Amino acid sequence: MQRTLILLCGNAGHGKSTVARLLRERLSFNGVLSKIDAFAAPVKAIVAAKYGVPEYILDAPRAVKESKVYSGRTVRQLCIKEGEDAKLELGEDVWANRLWERFTGPGYPVTIVMDGRFPDVEIAGLRARANDDYAVYAYRVVRPGEPVDMSTRTESLIALAPETLFDGTILNDGTELDLKRQVNPLADQLAGNWRRRSSVLRVATIAESV
Repeated sequence: MQRTLILLCGNAGHGKSTVARLLRERLSFNGVLSKIDAFAAPVKAIVAAKYGVPEYILDAPRAVKESKVYSGRTVRQLCIKEGEDAKLELGEDVWANRLWERFTGPGYPVTIVMDGRFPDVEIAGLRARANDDYAVYAYRVVRPGEPVDMSTRTESLIALAPETLFDGTILNDGTELDLKRQVNPLADQLAGNWRRRSSVLRVATIAESV
């Protein structure tokens, strides 16, 4: 089965999770099954297991994670600590590798990732793995006027990433309906791309078996 990975990239509060939800809804309308995933999903699982942080807090907006304290650190600080500790021990690409394993394993034909932040390891690194079986697209989500904390590594790196790294930009500058007007045509195009690639793959598989 042909697989498609859609990376939604941008800073905190710019609307990546909303875009992910709208993409999934429209892909479903087109008859294409998809799931929403995140590079940080395993990190959240570690924080939940080690510190007893409830899932609803881990999935809450940034302001909530910055206000809740466990073991002397805010939930956001715990997530950053566990994520960076794993990178030091297992390599900078550890979370990109785990995501790729989930994407290429048994599951949905389309995976939407809603937390792309690191241009080299996460975006360029995964795009370099694309082949006939696995398509990878990257879109930047931008909310004009939303503050960007340039003092943090994750926020500054994605904010300064070149436009050439992305297939397009989704401008979140209005209501959710305005956002849907941008997302729906994109989802329709991605669904069409998936069908075409799947058809080519089926034809090639049949030809090889003859």
